[in-house]
Amino acid sequence: LMSTMILAFKPSGRHHRMSVSLSLAPRDALIEEYSRVSEGSLLDIDNAARSKYIAELIAEGDLDEEELVTMFNAVAAGAEGIDIDGFVELCSRIDDLFEDDDDKEEGALEVDVDATTLATEILTIIEGKDPIRRDYDGFDEIITKVEALLLTAPVDITTLTEENIVGEWRLAYASSSSFAFNDGYTGVGKTTPGGATFVSLLQHFELKASGAKSFKVIETFATTVGGADLEVTVNGDWSIVQRTEPITRRPYILVEIKPRNVKYGLVVVDGNRVEKGWKTMRILNSLELVYLDSQLRIQRGAGGALFLWRKCES
Repeated sequence: LMSTMILAFKPSGRHHRMSVSLSLAPRDALIEEYSRVSEGSLLDIDNAARSKYIAELIAEGDLDEEELVTMFNAVAAGAEGIDIDGFVELCSRIDDLFEDDDDKEEGALEVDVDATTLATEILTIIEGKDPIRRDYDGFDEIITKVEALLLTAPVDITTLTEENIVGEWRLAYASSSSFAFNDGYTGVGKTTPGGATFVSLLQHFELKASGAKSFKVIETFATTVGGADLEVTVNGDWSIVQRTEPITRRPYILVEIKPRNVKYGLVVVDGNRVEKGWKTMRILNSLELVYLDSQLRIQRGAGGALFLWRKCES
């Protein structure tokens, strides 16, 4: 069953477990998650993998499927599933996999260049490339260099401010297969009469004197009929939110956006249809911020997909 799981981004053979001291999530948090995924019965292997605590570790390459199956079978001891005590035990065993700061995993990726050099190299590789498709030379190199960059200079959540996000950013690269399938952010290009092809995506973050935070997204498509580009504008609000992983206790930052309306041509869509029902746009609604400098912003989705944004010149 586990072999059927599809991971959007899992850097095989290179990703190493976080070298931090870990502490297990409180039992009440695990009980709540068990109740959510068990569906009123014993928890089987597939639903255990669906737990938000375990799913993220799998998606990020910190826990592989074989390890999970081995530990689950050991806890289940021949039973068809595990109860809440078994789920807590399973999480405890996963927690024990992680290393302390002083330990080094053999074969871990070595980083011998500085963050500025890596960021510059990444921007050079992606310059002029199609942001949402991966069928070009250098794709694997991007993944390798991004991984090295995140090891060298992860985002410092203690010094991050909203002002660091403010400004206009252009999508330079996205590893998301669903983003490619939908031909971009809004999916409007796939519903345009005659067809339209994704060209670019701009995000503009604004912080007003009142403290209000607004954003505008401009997605551009090249139309097949008529010759003129089609611009789709999405307006809404944004915020920075700090979270802590329940199992690893790792703090992290999310940049959350809440679309309020979509406009293209003579069409204006707002209300629940945008805020809750526009499925293709949900992928960017809540992304972890994993790297940030004056030119490059890197975010990661829950499934591991990477989004690289390049700061536009003022």
